[in-house]
Amino acid sequence: MALSASIRTEKEAKVKNLLKFSDSIAARTKDGTLTTELEKHIYHSFFTLGSGLGGAKAADLDVRGTKIWNIAVNLRRDDGSRDLSRLLCLLRVFAVLLLDAAQSNTANLNNCTRLLRASLKAARSCVDANELDLCLKVLEKGANYEADFGKQASRGTTEDQSLYERLSSEYYTMRTALAWRQSRLDIAEHMFERTVRFQQRADPITSERAADVFYEIGKNLAERRQDELAQKWLERAYDALEEQEPERLSSDAEELRLCIMHSIVRNLITQGTEEARHKAQDMTKLMETYFGDKMVVSLLKLELLAVEAELDVQAYKSALLNMIRTVVLTEPSFKTLLHHIHKLKKDNAAVAGECLDDFLHLRLYEAGRQEWLEKAIIVRIWITIALPDTEAAINSVNCLLESISRNFTHPLTAAAAHAILTILWKCIDGAYNQSQFDIAQNWCRIARHQVLRNAGDFNIAIIARKAMQCSLAQNDDAAVREVFFQMPLATRDAPFTRFLMYKLAIRSNDVQLAAESLEAVSRSSKTDPKLLYACVLEAQQCGNRQQAIVALQQVLNRTSQGIPTDVHLPAILRCTARLIITELTITSPMNDGLLDDFCKLFEVAAMRAKLQRNKALPGPNEEFSDDEVEWFSKNAYNMALKHCTDIHPSFIVRLLEACIELTELVHARRDGQSEEEYLSKLLLCNFLATCALVTLARAEDNIQASRQHYLAVNRHASQFVDVFARMEQDCASSTDVRSKRFQILLFQLEAALKFGAWDQLDNLLDECLVQDQAQNLEKLADLILSIHAALVKANVGQRHQSKVLSVVQKIVKASCHGLNNDIVKVSRWFRCLFSMALESDPDISLTCLDEVADIVKQGADGDTTGTSYPNEEIEWLTTSSFNHAIDLYCASDDGGCRLWAEKALMLAKANEATTGLHRILESKYSGLRWESQE
Repeated sequence: MALSASIRTEKEAKVKNLLKFSDSIAARTKDGTLTTELEKHIYHSFFTLGSGLGGAKAADLDVRGTKIWNIAVNLRRDDGSRDLSRLLCLLRVFAVLLLDAAQSNTANLNNCTRLLRASLKAARSCVDANELDLCLKVLEKGANYEADFGKQASRGTTEDQSLYERLSSEYYTMRTALAWRQSRLDIAEHMFERTVRFQQRADPITSERAADVFYEIGKNLAERRQDELAQKWLERAYDALEEQEPERLSSDAEELRLCIMHSIVRNLITQGTEEARHKAQDMTKLMETYFGDKMVVSLLKLELLAVEAELDVQAYKSALLNMIRTVVLTEPSFKTLLHHIHKLKKDNAAVAGECLDDFLHLRLYEAGRQEWLEKAIIVRIWITIALPDTEAAINSVNCLLESISRNFTHPLTAAAAHAILTILWKCIDGAYNQSQFDIAQNWCRIARHQVLRNAGDFNIAIIARKAMQCSLAQNDDAAVREVFFQMPLATRDAPFTRFLMYKLAIRSNDVQLAAESLEAVSRSSKTDPKLLYACVLEAQQCGNRQQAIVALQQVLNRTSQGIPTDVHLPAILRCTARLIITELTITSPMNDGLLDDFCKLFEVAAMRAKLQRNKALPGPNEEFSDDEVEWFSKNAYNMALKHCTDIHPSFIVRLLEACIELTELVHARRDGQSEEEYLSKLLLCNFLATCALVTLARAEDNIQASRQHYLAVNRHASQFVDVFARMEQDCASSTDVRSKRFQILLFQLEAALKFGAWDQLDNLLDECLVQDQAQNLEKLADLILSIHAALVKANVGQRHQSKVLSVVQKIVKASCHGLNNDIVKVSRWFRCLFSMALESDPDISLTCLDEVADIVKQGADGDTTGTSYPNEEIEWLTTSSFNHAIDLYCASDDGGCRLWAEKALMLAKANEATTGLHRILESKYSGLRWESQE
């Protein structure tokens, strides 16, 4: 008895605890710990409590169970913001357990019905939430009530029996669903067998629920590719609905029937047997009877046609057209139709295109949805280009775009136009690569249709350029110009566009267009000169060397702003130089512009090579190898020598200066080069440069410019002198070299004279005094006279004039001994020396008179051969001397007068031809009255 009381007390405590917990649930529906506590009570609290408590506590439990059930119902209806499936499942199971605990040991019919219904609803909730353990627990409770209900219903009314059958059917259906979820198909099969006896008398709701469960089982089995089992359960679902009259079923049953039949057909198709295919066709026809032209039925028909060994294209097209006419256009249905048109295209592109044309005309133009229309057009063009007949494809696409233009008021969007151009580009590029220029041109014309004008200037320009390439390949210059001027203004100066126009200009000899296009290409080729190279190549292929040269010069202009890594500057310079040389050889006289460009090439080569050798250029690799530098050196040298008399001296100077720099660079790296050869080349380059500069200086009217030329003369003359000194030291110099040295000396004298550098002039005149060759001294004649005149005019010191007179004396002396007894020339030199020295150094003039007298006497004695001293020169010297004597007499310099008069008389007396002059002068001299006589 004590043990029984203790157990009762424990039960009462648990009941009290359950009641207390039940009362707290309404306020804790949003508490996260509620589910944990519910689960704890469900699995532990009711295990020892049992059922059938009875009494006052039973009523409390019943009230609380009903209340919690209602809480679950309300919660599901009112709170849709979060996932409550697990909470609702637990609440309903807890409520059922509370109701079960509240029942007496002998439940009545009403309670059995009530508890069985609650158990089934709770179980259904558990299956939906995949809470299989809870479902099993609640169905175990339901099993008791189902059994009790059966016993009582057998003794009750017909209505009670009918209710029992319906609830029992639902019970076993739920057991079937639970077994399926537990992957126990054997138990599910057994439970299904228990439902069969109730199906014929089942009400519509029960049948629908059974069909839904069987359908889910069949669908799940089909997904796992258990086709035969899936077919069995799907047919059971179908039969469950077929047992009911359609009008008695709910509105959802129609949709369920469609899903079941659809799954049956799909499963039959999957099986792939002939028998299954026939069954699928029969089921599809039945679906047509039930559902008419619903889209899902049409899709099944298409799928059945697709699995045939050989596709019936016309039947497939008919089914598609039926869908196109009847389907309600939505985004999914539109995509579905396009998908099946895609599939048809694989078997017959032409028929697929016809279907899409009907789709456009029957539905899409009228629908007015631009995005649908554009997608359909893109697919239509994609299908069309797959046609084997290219001409037919071109005509079809053209007709399509014209149809769009007529039926649609707006152009296609940028995205759609771009997509279409991408498709067409494949056709254009493919035809062009196969040299099918007519076809490519036609595709380009389509791609430039007005409905595609939103494709963007950049894309339109790409198409236009390809059209220009086709026209160029067909030698249709007019078409090229037409396409160019139809292009958007912003794209006309694109590099490749201008390159194509350059090709046109070269072919049509349009110099202005060529210049404009080349300039545009050059502006855009700052980092990549490949298009400029292409211009060069195009000009060369057309035989237009002038344009090739201009293009190469543009390349060089770009390289001056920074040379890309893939550009080999020496090669560009060499190519340009060869082209210019070829062009210069066929033009007479040579073009100064080309010569200027030619000189620039070698100047650039010299500058870049020098910077490279001085490590002033970045990069590990040398552009200008020793061989490259030597090539430029030789060609500059050869050009200057070959045309030194044909071209302007300024070009000669520039070439020679570049040659000198390059030659020095070559010599610095070539130890094996002959020193004599190297010095000889430098000597000649400096000599020719000096000669050319002197020519420029003499011809220049502008004084400042002339002085600049003379400065350059000094520079090159100094370099010549340095090289000459090295040559004298290291190897014997030839007569020709010494002659050039003397000529340089003359140029230095001339430059010093122009600058009034009198001290430098003295040094140079000292060098003249060491000259021994009469011919060299002869060359000094005119220059010395000019120097003397300048010294006199500038009124410089006696020292500078004496130096000049010394040189003239040297010339006179050399002339007397080395001019092949050319007494006439000697006489003129004596006159010059006499005149120059008369004022500044009279002693020299007196010496001249003595030397002339000796020469005359020698001639009179027969000691010389050849022409005698000219009489007129003797007369001039005599009269000039006597006149100077008279000037001294007037200046009261009797001594000087006597000296000069006697010298004059001596000279006149030495020549027989001047004896008459001697008498006259003697008489005049005798008539003079001296101060001593007075």
